Amino acid sequence: MFTCLSKILHIHDHAGVACILAKYQRMNGIQTKVLSSNKIDKYGILTFYKYYVDLFDRSNFAEYCLSEAKNGLC
Repeated sequence: MFTCLSKILHIHDHAGVACILAKYQRMNGIQTKVLSSNKIDKYGILTFYKYYVDLFDRSNFAEYCLSEAKNGLC
């Protein structure tokens, strides 16, 4: 039997779409993560979906995104 292991990395979520996708992707067994800056949560969306989002400062955000992509969401 063939099994496909999917890993999805969402970067930034301004309208909540990435968080909603991450929620339902996890419910279907797909490993997913949303990375976002802690400065862009104007409407509290990232706070509401806090279980699906990793928040980081802008100073090391790009480096962290690249390291997550290289490591395969470990």
